[in-house]
Amino acid sequence: MPSGRSEVQVRPGVEAGPEALTDLWNRSARETAVTFDAVAHLPEERRRWLLSHP
Repeated sequence: MPSGRSEVQVRPGVEAGPEALTDLWNRSARETAVTFDAVAHLPEERRRWLLSHP
């Protein structure tokens, strides 16, 4: 296991970001066990979700 630390930067979500977020989420849902969500989402669904979490 690596002993070094890495820095993670988290930025606030922006309304223009749901396309990339949706692509990442859908790929994770299809190809990994990271999420129990097996349903693909549309960018508009993610946009509504993002805007409801200020």
